[in-house]
Amino acid sequence: MKPIVIKEENRARIEEAVEKANGRGKARLVSADDVFGITEYITEKYGISKTAMNGCKWEVDLNAQHFPNAYKFQPISTHIYIEFSNGNFKLTDVKRDYCWRSERHYRAELTETAKQAIIANLTTF
Repeated sequence: MKPIVIKEENRARIEEAVEKANGRGKARLVSADDVFGITEYITEKYGISKTAMNGCKWEVDLNAQHFPNAYKFQPISTHIYIEFSNGNFKLTDVKRDYCWRSERHYRAELTETAKQAIIANLTTF
């Protein structure tokens, strides 16, 4: 999939990519609104500059949940892959994959610059 810059002008392309990934799935789906919400959440959660976020990547499973051991199958949900580069969030992939455990909704691959900026934010008030 060719990366799509996450902004309102590209909403139709994002919706198309998400719908294609959701396919014939009936449960644990995502929408374009979820993609926009994720970028807002990431920006708010990390609270670091765009320069520091450059090169960071996230894999998101909004439908991560705990399943009882008696559940015989591993459920599948739609995962979203986002990258921050050149001052913009980009949707790099959307695909169906196995659900994660409930304690993890986001996997972040942070650059050293981003890690240092986060630590600096936590050590200064």
